[in-house]
Amino acid sequence: MPPDLLILGQATIDHVVPARPGPWRVQMGGNFLYAAAGARLWLEPARIGVVTRRGRGYPFALEETLARAGIEAHSVAEVEVDHLVEWLLYEDDGARQALPRNPELCRAG
Repeated sequence: MPPDLLILGQATIDHVVPARPGPWRVQMGGNFLYAAAGARLWLEPARIGVVTRRGRGYPFALEETLARAGIEAHSVAEVEVDHLVEWLLYEDDGARQALPRNPELCRAG
């Protein structure tokens, strides 16, 4: 059965940099993930589908993560470019900056 909501978005590799000295965390991120998580607040997971892409070097089990949440990965396109990496830099006051590590992947073209 087709989903009632189809999310089209990017997957990222997020490097979370804390405000105070400490280890960086590397985690799955991207607008597809956050949109799917938000959609689960209003819809049953089986009604949500995801379309995204995966570049070279993506270290996370994307389809398995979605399946554990009850969401189907309708299409995950494998592309022959490095995967988008973002640094999330946190400040003491809770502010955050997101910087693409490989900005050439953010350009349309």
